[in-house]
Amino acid sequence: MDVHRGSANLTAYAGEAIEPKKDVSPRGAEGKFSEQAGEVDGIKVELALRSPFNGGAIVKTCADGHSSVFVLAGMPEGFSIYLFNVEDGSYEKLISATFLERMFPSGTDPTSVSIACNSSGSVLALYTQTPPRLILLNVTRLPKVKKYSFNLPASFVPGGLDFFSDGRVLVSSRGFSPRLINYPLLLYDLGSNRLEPVRLNTEFGIVREARLLDDSTAVLVGYFNRLSSLSAMEIGVLDVNTGALRIWDYTHVVLAVGNKRRVALVRQRQTVGETNGGEGAEDKPMEPSYELLMLTKEGNAFPGSISIPVYGNPIWLSLLQGTFRVHLISEDESGVRSLWLIDGRDGAKKLISKNVQRVEVMEGGKKVVVLPTDENALLVYRVDA
Repeated sequence: MDVHRGSANLTAYAGEAIEPKKDVSPRGAEGKFSEQAGEVDGIKVELALRSPFNGGAIVKTCADGHSSVFVLAGMPEGFSIYLFNVEDGSYEKLISATFLERMFPSGTDPTSVSIACNSSGSVLALYTQTPPRLILLNVTRLPKVKKYSFNLPASFVPGGLDFFSDGRVLVSSRGFSPRLINYPLLLYDLGSNRLEPVRLNTEFGIVREARLLDDSTAVLVGYFNRLSSLSAMEIGVLDVNTGALRIWDYTHVVLAVGNKRRVALVRQRQTVGETNGGEGAEDKPMEPSYELLMLTKEGNAFPGSISIPVYGNPIWLSLLQGTFRVHLISEDESGVRSLWLIDGRDGAKKLISKNVQRVEVMEGGKKVVVLPTDENALLVYRVDA
């Protein structure tokens, strides 16, 4: 969901204090998601903080489980890592461009680097696809940084990762290689420094997304049959310990995310209607191309949930732990990306922000951090139920 920020100001960090601005302007007051769905009852969204950034162009973000967001910032001389505090809007440089240039080839485009972190914020991951590279850093004793040492398989291209609560990391490949038919996933143990493949019990095609449900199972989205025409993505649940993959009866999947008991899924609708012609046709809404479904961890429709229409192009999805509340970024026909809070049971929705590039949902959904497309700043929204 990354957008190249061509207008960002690539200036070197001058070290001055960056004062955040308090802002309560209704940035997300307009827009629509569905012609039928109502507002989420009892939800108040307020833009509590706008914090401009002068240390380069914000390119990527990832959040820990507390009150901090890691920020990857690009500058003419390279890229650095900062820590953003959602309480006071301050930025602190953690890792310098000088340190990172020893790990990545000279001239690496910051937009090609992805970042992720575990829930405690103690481990930070940086990875690229060209060339394939994965760096894991322990940042608990800053300014000292510990780099974990391991080598990826020669044909493995990291496409994403997720952290177990027990200190392991699930790494998924990006793309298909004949040498990795049964090994599109790797497990790395931070404690033992052991890297090994997840030995699947079936031949495989391409993994597009791997998201953990718990410490033993993961939701996979991809093309599971390597001999297929790769025309429709599927979804399934993987037992990480045994390699058993159970494919669900859903195809044309675009996005999926889960947590323990629930899975939120966005897929293409099987039958997409068209606006009727004739008199008054311009007043009739276009039928949605996608739908949002809430499923159990067994792959069944969650009791009482409905098929929720999704208008525009779905870009990003998250599901709040222990709830049916979903955050979804969708892109309209004009290219504007909006962030919605949706009740996964009845489709009620709330617009949080427009012109969204990246999002971090924190503190159980009470705070939402947005990187907008039209300014080099982080916006902190407070969501009160």
